[in-house]
Amino acid sequence: MTCINDNRLNPSRRHPNHDKLHKVRPLITFLNNTIRKPYTASVDESTIPFKRWSSHKQYMPLKPVKRGYKVWYLADSKTGYVIKFDIYTGKSNDGCTENSLGEHVVISLTQDLKYSNSLVAFDNFVTKVNLMQMILNSGIYSIGTVRANWKGLPSMMKDKCTLKRGEFQFQFKRGTAVIKWMDNKTVAILTTSDNPSDTTLVSRKNRGGTTSMVTCPTAVATYNTIMGGVDHFYQLRERYAIGRRFRKWWHRILYFLLDMAVVNAFIMYKTNKGLEGYDEQLNFRLRLAKQLIDGFTSRKKNDIQ
Repeated sequence: MTCINDNRLNPSRRHPNHDKLHKVRPLITFLNNTIRKPYTASVDESTIPFKRWSSHKQYMPLKPVKRGYKVWYLADSKTGYVIKFDIYTGKSNDGCTENSLGEHVVISLTQDLKYSNSLVAFDNFVTKVNLMQMILNSGIYSIGTVRANWKGLPSMMKDKCTLKRGEFQFQFKRGTAVIKWMDNKTVAILTTSDNPSDTTLVSRKNRGGTTSMVTCPTAVATYNTIMGGVDHFYQLRERYAIGRRFRKWWHRILYFLLDMAVVNAFIMYKTNKGLEGYDEQLNFRLRLAKQLIDGFTSRKKNDIQ
């Protein structure tokens, strides 16, 4: 397979403008420029598995797939449709020192959502007070779990918890609410979208096997509702992913991009047709393949005549 980009146009590795993903950059740019943007989304990551040597590969010991290419997604919370994505290749040369990796990723992925009043969710690797206030100033609401030892949090987050199940505490400052809720264990949430005093009821199992209704802050329920967007996409992609082995690193990324384009197309098709479940994806892929190869033959013209 030949490259999909001209290698002569990429500066040398020592040049500050060198693009580590130059070989597949046209497809990455095309996909990011042609996909739509919803109002509720989640930011999360997954891994493109790759076992051979590559300078772009990451080692993540806590992930199910420990070695491969890390991909950050902004995905629709209901369907899993990927709105924007970024393939991480290590430390960049853009001179960005103010923001951590997670903050930089969120700001980059949500650039096109400015002043749209969208709601974005992310996990505790990303959630920071400064980040949430920055994107709130850009007209984007956010919500996410938070680590109790992050800077900028009130002292109640680090205090020994004396709350009973269903009880919660909160503090509010400059448009950001910090909520500490006791479920089976302590849950900490930062939000710029929900009123921290609003509550709902959730069902929980007791030790004896019975169930009971427990008071829960609305912010926690909101987070649980919209955070699974990337998981929806990942499940759809894994079901019929291209499972070939590749010697060249960029082949693995190329076929991942093709898989993502097909899954996004299927989500749009399923949404328009009102389909349910995952089984319809196989029929969709078969129909798509037949349309793409329609009229093509490997036979020479002389053989056909």
